[in-house]
Amino acid sequence: MHDARRIVFTSAKAALFSFFAAVFVALVLYFTAGYALSGSNENICRVNYLPGLFLGIVFVAPLIETVVLAAIYGLARFFFSAIASARLAAIILALLHSLVWWGWTLILIVPFLVFANPLSSYRNGIESRVAASLFTHGFHNFYVFLVTAMAVWGDC
Repeated sequence: MHDARRIVFTSAKAALFSFFAAVFVALVLYFTAGYALSGSNENICRVNYLPGLFLGIVFVAPLIETVVLAAIYGLARFFFSAIASARLAAIILALLHSLVWWGWTLILIVPFLVFANPLSSYRNGIESRVAASLFTHGFHNFYVFLVTAMAVWGDC
């Protein structure tokens, strides 16, 4: 139990770092290049939309992306060290987000490096390492959800 509690608390703290790093890059993009994430608030303003959004952002997306991250890490381990494999997996996943918008790669590179770090640094079994990565990603997305919901609700 002590190990599980340590993983959760460490993940929450690491997610704060990744969240603020992403916010910093997003603000730099906004103030230097004028890029802003835009879209309709129409769906978010509907109360019945929030539970699905919450589940998708905080649970489903981190689960899928952590599986992909771990798979890329596992494949890279055939050729590279643990640390190099984690970094490569993080860079590839961040680059995949550029298919939506190139700025996502810049915003997400540090968070994905943080999410991939447990894969190479925890001495426990692979389950604990993947769990630490998953929890860190989930906490990060929870912070994103809170800030986004608070910012958007002001416009509803």
